[in-house]
Parts: sequence; structure tokens; C-alpha cells
Amino acid sequence: MPRLVNRLNDRALRGNLLPGLYRDGNGLLFNVGPTGGRSWIFRYTSPTSRKRRDMGLGPYPTVTLAAARGRAEEARRLIVQNVDPLDQARGDLQAARAALAAKVTFGECLQSYVAARAEGWKNDKHKAQWISSVRTHAARLIPMYVDSITTDDVFAALEPIWSEKTETATRVRQRVESVIDWATTKRLREGDNPARWRGHLENLLPAPESLKQVAHHAALHFRDVPKFMGRLHAKESLAAHALRITVLSCLRAGEVVGARWEEFDMRAKVWIIPAHRMKGPKSQRRDHAIPLVGALLDAVRSLPRLSETYLFPGGGAKGLTLTTDAVLNCLQGLHPDYAEMTTHGFRSSFRDWVGDATDFDEALAELALAHKVKNKVEAAYRRQTALDKRRELMMAWGEYASKGTTPKRS
Repeated sequence: MPRLVNRLNDRALRGNLLPGLYRDGNGLLFNVGPTGGRSWIFRYTSPTSRKRRDMGLGPYPTVTLAAARGRAEEARRLIVQNVDPLDQARGDLQAARAALAAKVTFGECLQSYVAARAEGWKNDKHKAQWISSVRTHAARLIPMYVDSITTDDVFAALEPIWSEKTETATRVRQRVESVIDWATTKRLREGDNPARWRGHLENLLPAPESLKQVAHHAALHFRDVPKFMGRLHAKESLAAHALRITVLSCLRAGEVVGARWEEFDMRAKVWIIPAHRMKGPKSQRRDHAIPLVGALLDAVRSLPRLSETYLFPGGGAKGLTLTTDAVLNCLQGLHPDYAEMTTHGFRSSFRDWVGDATDFDEALAELALAHKVKNKVEAAYRRQTALDKRRELMMAWGEYASKGTTPKRS
């Protein structure tokens, strides 16, 4: 008498079988497709609808003969209990998908939050730094489900850097708080924000202002700037050109490397940096005009035009510009004396030169540095732009930085 169950064996399944269905018994079928693909099917009559149904049990040989028989046996047990196994499987899958959707990691929320604020970033570099700071200093939170993050988790991430890197830690806390707020709004978690400061983390961590120490950017004394410029003059790299213009314009390196040719009016001898490229809160930024005179004008005119858009193209994809790190490396590699210097420090050199070696109005110097308005005198200067007076100031600075002499004012 022929066997009614367990008709198949592995040797036969691996053999040359024609397309079609091969019965193992008790509803278990081995399917060979037209192109040779092989899989398992469990055929049964639904206990609820009384209709014949085919339930896929997986591909062969990923699902072995023994495994397929085991899955078919589980399905038969459900039928005995008046449960349709295919409906049960689909329900389980939907429940699993729903549970998975509810479990979103902090890292996924971070990416979604950043994408949602696509128009709010100052530039791509700012966005990258924002993400990097969180991933670096709150790394333990990245793989965690956002709905499971507790105060202890946030504290554990911040506490190691809170005293040594207070400013960075403060920013990271604010960013973590923003991401978790976003997740709460999206109903991915419930309850209070474990990263909030007021009435919460302020009870666990020292106030930033009690720890914060003023960290001055390493700067050359203004008397040493002419010697520095003499050494820099011998360098012809693009980074050296950018550094030279950074010193002479009293700008931040980031504002220099992002310079575009369209910002320069060589006839009017003025460089106008649009507000969106200036540092500071978005609501307080404004266009900044730099007089093109003397050594600064010569430095701009001497630049090779390597790009139709940027003064300092980076040579990479998407028209990227030279990096501020390249300018810093040029500075610190110029001579051992400058190994600890920063490009930002030259703004201090200029400011000290104005105050200690000239009779220029210090409010005018603040305006040249694009600093925030602090008094009525400076506000008046800003209303009038004081461009002519600033031309005289920048001419004198260029003369001093290049030759070590401060012209007498008429």
C-alpha cells in the first residue's frame, strides 16, 4: 500500500524535477516553478470560510523538508482549533509591523528631525556639525528606542563632558532635547522630556555659567603680525591666499572660504557678504560690507580665478569650497611659533592694534569686525555704514600688517 504522508525525500527534491506540484501528504506540497524555483505550499480548507486556500511556507532549500513538515503541522493544529492559519499569519505580521513601527530609535529620530528642518540650516557644514556633535557626545542614545530613553540615560551621556567641555555639552543637551521633543510631537514617545534643563537636569548637573571659563582664541600680538605676514607672503597655495585675506579683512575664516565672485564690486571697491553667510542668530544677521583697499585689494586681485563661482574652490563634488581646516593647517604649519595659533585670533590682533596703537574710534573697529551693536555710538555708525571711515581704517591695517607701519591720519 503506497504511503499517504512523507512521500518526498531530500534526494528527490534536489533532483531534476519538472515544473509542477509534488505532494508530501497532509496538504504539504512542493512547488517547482517554470524557471526552476522551488518552494513549499500548505493547501487546506479554511475552517471559517470553507474555501480552499494555499499558504506559502517558504523557499527551498532555505526551508528544509523537515522544517516545512513542522510548519505544516503547526498550521494543522490551528485548523483543529477552528483558526485559519493564513489569517493568523497575516495578523501576526501586521502586529509585528505595528510593534516595529512604534519602536523607533533615537538615531532615526535624529535623522528625521534634521531632514524636517531642511530650510533652517545655515549651510551643509552647520547641519553636519549639528548631527556630528550629537552622534559623538550622545553616542549611547543613538541605538536606543526613543520611547525608552530616561533621565539616567541622558545624564550618563552628558556628565563625562559637562565640566571639561561645558559649551559643547550644553549644545548637545539642547539638541537632544529638541530631537526628543520632535519624537513626542510625532507620538513616538510619551511623557516629560528627560533632556530638559529647567526643573530637571539643573538638579543633577552644575549650572553651565558656574563652570564656563572664557576661552580666548590663541592670537599673535599685533606687533608680531607684520613678521607673520612676511612669512606668509612666500606661500602661494590657495589656503595661503585665503589666510592672507582672512588677516587683512578681519573676517572669520568661514566667511572667507565661502566667498563668491558675485559678492565683489571691483569698481566700487567693496565686498558685500550677504546676511545668510554671516555668523550669529538668523534674526540678527545682516549684510556686511568690507572696503577693498590697499593690501586687501591687492590680495583679491592677485587671486587665480579657478572657479566661476568661488574664490576658493575645494576641487570636490558639487562645487565645494576650501575648508577652514585647510586654512588653519596653513597657519599652524607655517612656522613652529604658530603651532597653537588660530585664524580667529587675528581678529583679536586687529582689535588690540586699534585700541593700543591708533586713535581710530573703537566702535568703528567693532563695526569692522561685524560685532553686535552694543551702544548708541556704534548704532549711529551702523546707520551711516561709515564706509569711508572704515576704508581709512582698513587701509591703515593693511599697511601695518604688510609693512609694520601705521600711517599718520590727516
